[in-house]
Amino acid sequence: MCIAIPAKIIAIDGMKARVESGLLSTEVLLALSDAKVDQWVLVQSGIALAAIDENEADERLEILQMLQDKKRELNLPDHR
Repeated sequence: MCIAIPAKIIAIDGMKARVESGLLSTEVLLALSDAKVDQWVLVQSGIALAAIDENEADERLEILQMLQDKKRELNLPDHR
């Protein structure tokens, strides 16, 4: 199962964008989104799927953190 991660666009170069989410910074393709610098996007498999507002990004990041905390609590292994 893949999960789309909220990330903030910090730079754009053509169809590519540099995004940050927490401590992660990576380059993604903007082919499916017309988002701009300082906007939040949902990223999956290196592609910005859609622009979202900051409130939605915060909510999704909070849910992902709760899932990570529960995984640690249950001592579940990483599946990579």
